[in-house]
Amino acid sequence: EHQQLQTRLLNFDRPEDVKQAVDWIRQGQVVAFPTETVYGLGADAFNAEAVLKVFHAKGRPADNPLIVHLSSMDQLPWVVDPKCIDTDAYRRSIEVGRIFWPGPLSILFPKLSKIPDVVTAGLSTVVVRIPSNPIAQKLIAASGTPIAAPSANISGRPSPTCVAHVMRDLGGRIPGIVEGGCASVGVESTVVDLFRDPPAILRPGGVTLEQLLPHVPNLTVFGKHPRPAPPVPSTPVATSPRAHPEAAVPSTQPASASAASAPAQGAAPEGHLPTLGELLTAQRGGALLAPGETPPTPGMKYQHYCPEAAVVTFDAAAPPESEPAQCAALRAAIEGALRMRFGAGPAPASLPAQAQQLIMRADRVGVMLTRNALAAYPADLRQHPSIFFVQTGPGLAEVQRSLFQALRAFDSESQVQCILAEAVPEVAEGLAIMNRLRKATSVLVGLPDPAAAAAPL
Repeated sequence: EHQQLQTRLLNFDRPEDVKQAVDWIRQGQVVAFPTETVYGLGADAFNAEAVLKVFHAKGRPADNPLIVHLSSMDQLPWVVDPKCIDTDAYRRSIEVGRIFWPGPLSILFPKLSKIPDVVTAGLSTVVVRIPSNPIAQKLIAASGTPIAAPSANISGRPSPTCVAHVMRDLGGRIPGIVEGGCASVGVESTVVDLFRDPPAILRPGGVTLEQLLPHVPNLTVFGKHPRPAPPVPSTPVATSPRAHPEAAVPSTQPASASAASAPAQGAAPEGHLPTLGELLTAQRGGALLAPGETPPTPGMKYQHYCPEAAVVTFDAAAPPESEPAQCAALRAAIEGALRMRFGAGPAPASLPAQAQQLIMRADRVGVMLTRNALAAYPADLRQHPSIFFVQTGPGLAEVQRSLFQALRAFDSESQVQCILAEAVPEVAEGLAIMNRLRKATSVLVGLPDPAAAAAPL
């Protein structure tokens, strides 16, 4: 159980508030602070007991490592094992760091033994970032210590991009939040491991693959998902059980076994119509790594970014030249789903049974537009009292910036039970967007290739 705290809002324009935040870090407390990616929940990275408070406040699983934040590259010797500095991988990592730091890129290094195991989930590596946000820089520099920080939210929820998000999740759980406006990037940092062969992006984020490739030509993307095949009509699409376990709170000892996966759901009795909660438990995607495997970086293993509502994502990915056809296919599929729910229309052939159940169970449905304009949808749907549209574009950078804000708005403002989302192409910022959206998704619907559908027989 969490002791109820009076969470203070701090303004770094006031010297006394800077001192208060720094004092909390030095005294082994935690504090939420802004970065250009999302808000972080920070603690002294050398203080294992302080880092434990981060895990407790978030309900974060013990085998999910934290990123360590520095204010300059001069501080790398604080956290990086000096035995690696004569390697080509270290030199390449430093070259990339000089290009993209400060900024939304995190780099994996062999760690100095001084870093407690609770920070790195017992691994011999540490993920390091130098944020560009001036408030984050000021907090780290004034504290005189590296700050270990994940996103400042309840574990599994959409990441926070403004103070209100942090307060909603962690108000009463932490002593303070440093105010800093809205995050300019809107998703977490890109994490790269340049010590592996070939080097890889472990988590897409605020620096794109296209930006990194000129500097790391053989860079790969770890575990990139294939596009789902269009379902056979009336054939359910298999989805994995949602793994959203009660977090195993870490000890200060090295991490060992990971949190147990959620048990598989038993078969429903014949004729049983599942509740929305049962559908979410059974269908939302689960762990991304094996249950006993510790991820080298955040965002690789556990379910993340989930709003309270179920998310059904429609993917009409196809060659870029068919953008108008893709948008039309997405619009038609979502319109068909809405008319099935609110207009007594037939179930679209492309909509798998699980998605149909989630939509039909919802009293209120949200639509997250990433590629179509709101005006493209019929007026009767735009004006329907139980349908709520949120426009996140135009453009991938704006979709990325507003993605978590949109997912949270569906919960806090419109209070929908199901969200229908348009997928984006996995290029540039789209790689990070789809990485987050897939993890928030309950059912991913692959639509037929619009270009192929239009081709003559």
